This record gives sequence, structure tokens and C-alpha cells, in this order.
Amino acid sequence: MSSHRHKHPPSAEWVGGIATLPSYVIDKGEPFRPEVLVWMGVDGMVHGSEVGRPGELLQQAGDSLRRTVARPMSGPVPQPRRVRVALPSLAAVLRASAPAIEVVCAPTPELDELVAHMHESFGRDDAGPQTYLSPGVTPAAMGSFFEAAAALHRRAPWSVVPDDQTLIGVDIPAFEVRGAVLSIIGGIGESFGFLLFDSPADFHEFVEAAALIVHGDIPELPPHFAVNFERGADLAPELRKEVASHGWEVAGAEAY
Repeated sequence: MSSHRHKHPPSAEWVGGIATLPSYVIDKGEPFRPEVLVWMGVDGMVHGSEVGRPGELLQQAGDSLRRTVARPMSGPVPQPRRVRVALPSLAAVLRASAPAIEVVCAPTPELDELVAHMHESFGRDDAGPQTYLSPGVTPAAMGSFFEAAAALHRRAPWSVVPDDQTLIGVDIPAFEVRGAVLSIIGGIGESFGFLLFDSPADFHEFVEAAALIVHGDIPELPPHFAVNFERGADLAPELRKEVASHGWEVAGAEAY
């Protein structure tokens, strides 16, 4: 006597979902965080993926699934009889556009693991509860950072610097920083902050990588330090609570 955990064989079930990549890219002078739409098997094999601007991929999901079923990037595989997604909105789109495939709205731990791996590849790990206090960072040190960031936001350098392609040379002898360059973002009225690179060459490599991301690739980004200001309403609740509990300074509701 044997038992089966899956209603269908694993090869007949795919997992899909949309995730936000952790790093900003710059396309046509506009910085944003791309989203990635992924189709994969329960065995972890990725059959297809697409990268786009925030909000673009949801309505394209049905066409993307049909293209991936017709020509999987992983090579010939059995066509899925069922697709499991975690987002109800994505499930609704797929049910309307791919009625021949059973769509189940349920957790997708396989995709969560893949996204965590992508975040690690981009130099950031979002696994576990979110916190500003990474190992070795004290509340006092983070409070000092928040104070400096609030002062920067009030000065609004993005209202003075023409665009994010206008690089500012940075030397900080106390931290052995020489020949670095600063790119100010926010000139178009959104996504305020800055990107700091070790050299002009790293900045141009970043711009080239951003273009690849927009076209669906996931290249390795050069080392950089990024600070961006976000609306408090867009932050995870645990981050807002952390800011409030420590009394860290913010310049306004849109300057976290």
C-alpha cells in the first residue's frame, strides 16, 4: 500500500509567481525595482521567466504561461495540468486566460526558495523577519544614520542635480574612499535617493546590467551602496514598528 502527496504527478504541476527584485535599475533616466515572473516545476527547475516594470507582468501572465508551455527554456518537459500560485490576483488572471489548466491558489515554497536565492545573488537576503539592525549594527548607529538621511532628504539634492547620469566625485579619506562616484536619483519626482559606486566604470557597468534586467536577464550587479526613501505605508509593519520603538528620525511620511 502506498500514499501520494500530490493530486497529480510532480511533472504535471508547475509553480508560478511574481516577485520584486531587491536592487534598483535605471532605464531611460527612471530608477525602479523590476519585478520577475517565474514559471517552474516542483522540482525547482525553471521553465520560464520574464522581467518587467512594477505592475506590468500581472496582466501579461496568461500570455507568458502559454509561451512557456509551448517553448520551455528548460527544454522538453510534460505540459502542466495544474499551476499553483500564491497571489489571488494572479490566479484570477490565469483562470481567465488559460482555462485548460487547473489553477490553484496556495503557498509556493519552491518559488520562495528561488526568490531568496536571487536576493542572495543581488547581495541581499530577505529571509526571516525584516529589520534595520543587521549583525553588528547597534540602534545608536542606525539612529545616527537615520538622522543623517533625514537631513539629506530635507536638502533634496535631486532638485538640484540635473539627472542620475550626472556623477559627483566622492573622496572620503577617513574611510579610504577615493575616486568613488555618486548618482542622485529622484529628478523625475519619485524614487528619491542615491547610488554610490567605487568608480565611474562600476556605474557604467551597473547601467549596462540594468538594461539587461529590463530585457529579461538577471546579471550580476557591480558593488554599490544604495539609499532610497520610501513611504512608510509601503514598508513592512515590523520595520515601521522598529523605527517608532527606537525613535529614529524621519523627514516625513514619504521619507523612511
